[in-house]
Amino acid sequence: MDLLQGSSGKFARDRTPHPQEDGIVPVCRKWILRGWRPIPATEYRLSKSVVKRRYGAVETWGGITMRMTTLCYIEQDGKYLMLHRTKKKKDINKDKWIGVGGHAEEGEGPEECLLREVKEETGLTLTSYRFRGLITFISNECEPELMCLFTADGFTGELITCNEGDLVWVDKTQVTELPTWSGDAIFLKQILSDDPRFFTLRLVYVGDTLVEHRLQFY
Repeated sequence: MDLLQGSSGKFARDRTPHPQEDGIVPVCRKWILRGWRPIPATEYRLSKSVVKRRYGAVETWGGITMRMTTLCYIEQDGKYLMLHRTKKKKDINKDKWIGVGGHAEEGEGPEECLLREVKEETGLTLTSYRFRGLITFISNECEPELMCLFTADGFTGELITCNEGDLVWVDKTQVTELPTWSGDAIFLKQILSDDPRFFTLRLVYVGDTLVEHRLQFY
C-alpha cells in the first residue's frame, strides 16, 4: 500500500493521485506533476513544491514528464568556452568537457534558464544567442531530460571561478577531441557545421553507452 500526503497534510492509504491535485507525490509510484520520473527512494513523501525545488522544473513531452535543462556553447575568436567538470562530488559529468548550463527553476522558460545559468557559472551576461535544438536524453540510470541547446556569440562581463569545474576557451577545431558523452559529439558536430537548421536529437543511454540516437532537422 502506498502512503500519500494529501493537501491536509495527513496520510491516506490506497489513494490514487490526480494529475491536477496539489500536494500529492507518491514517489514509490514515480508520479510527479503530470507524468512519471524516477526519484530516490529516500524522497518517499514530498509535496509538489518541494519536488520542484529539489529536482527542477519539469515539462511534459510525449506523455513523459522530463526535467528541462539548458546547455550553451559560448563562442569568441574561434573558440568555445568549455567547462571541464572536475569539482563536484557524485557528478554524472565527472571529468567530461561540456558547455555551460543547468536545470530550469520553477517558472523559468528556456531563455530565462539560459541567462541565469550562464551568469551563475561564468559571470558573463549573454547579449547575443541562438536556440539551436532540443535534445531528449533517456537513460536507465536517471530521469529523462529535455535539454534546450544554445550557442552564443555576444556577452559582457569577466569570467569567474566556477564551482563545478574549470572554464577553458578551447579552439573549435579541438572541441570534438575532448572527453565527452558520445551523444554530445553528435550535436557538437551539428553546431560546428554552421548548419542553420533547427534540429531535435533523441539520445538513449544504458549506463555510459549510447545505444540509440535519432537526429531530425526542421
